[in-house]
Amino acid sequence: MRESTLIAFLTDLGLWPAKRSGDNHFGIRCLYPHKHVKGMDIKPSAGVSFDDGISWFSCFACGTKRPMVAAVYENGTQGWSLISI
Repeated sequence: MRESTLIAFLTDLGLWPAKRSGDNHFGIRCLYPHKHVKGMDIKPSAGVSFDDGISWFSCFACGTKRPMVAAVYENGTQGWSLISI
């Protein structure tokens, strides 16, 4: 998804503002906090890509990697308070 679309998407999810990480990534908290040792991602360790194709979610701490839309769908609305910055 394009950068402007991803920003709107992250804003709707309560995950914005996010820090830019590289040329085409934003750093965010992990969408799968239950996979982390403490049950939450204390220091944002995930990233989401943007370009003209599919945006990918990747967490460097727990190793989860999925298309961003699939990651949001899998999580539903549970746990967003642990994810939001």
